[in-house]
Amino acid sequence: MLKLPQELIKEILSYLNARDYMRCIVTCKRIHVLKLPFQCLFGMQDVERALRHQDEDACLSMMQSPLFDYDHIFITNTIQLPVLQFALQFRVPFFIEQLLRHPKCDPTWNNHVAIVISAAFQPDHLEMLLRDPKVNPAAQEQRALRVSCQEGISQSVALLLDDPRVRHICGPMDGLELASMHGHDAVVELLLGHPSVYLDAYDLKRAFDAAWHKRQATILSLLFLDWRFLPNDTESEDHALLTG
Repeated sequence: MLKLPQELIKEILSYLNARDYMRCIVTCKRIHVLKLPFQCLFGMQDVERALRHQDEDACLSMMQSPLFDYDHIFITNTIQLPVLQFALQFRVPFFIEQLLRHPKCDPTWNNHVAIVISAAFQPDHLEMLLRDPKVNPAAQEQRALRVSCQEGISQSVALLLDDPRVRHICGPMDGLELASMHGHDAVVELLLGHPSVYLDAYDLKRAFDAAWHKRQATILSLLFLDWRFLPNDTESEDHALLTG
């Protein structure tokens, strides 16, 4: 454990209290305390405030600090998140772009959760993530695609389906069934027409049942009119209602 003279501790604390971060950094460098936590210099309140209020100058100045921790920042006393995931959740476009361009930023943290968050909440930055060779968009059994289908983010669904590493895995609670259940007709139409998505009558029947239970009329019509759909697989009452 590192022990510092009392006078030096007081000097560093005085700089922190005055928010004179540059002088604090210089002092830490002088005594070779290069592992002083980023939180000690800026504090979680400063990071959160900068992200919440879209303070570009504050965010960029933090990134320029030699002590900036790209792997972890404190969210609470017990939970830590990488700054990229934190920025994605707060939806700070300019900061996300800066982070993705920085070599120290790891977009693969926690089994590629960043691309899942981006697909669901930040589709504008999904393309940038997909260009990173370290990122695996098919991680966690195509979770990014399933989440974007469930949330109805057609822009994310289209980008993911166009990526050769991603494929729609058919089965219970797949992308088509989730989109049908939640009434996302644009996503359903995209999945039905995309050349990379292989669907058979059973897949459409499962999606049809999900849409039927939620009374998603537009999606029921889309599925019923698809050439792969077999009317005999539906209940006679359902068929009568759709055919008039």
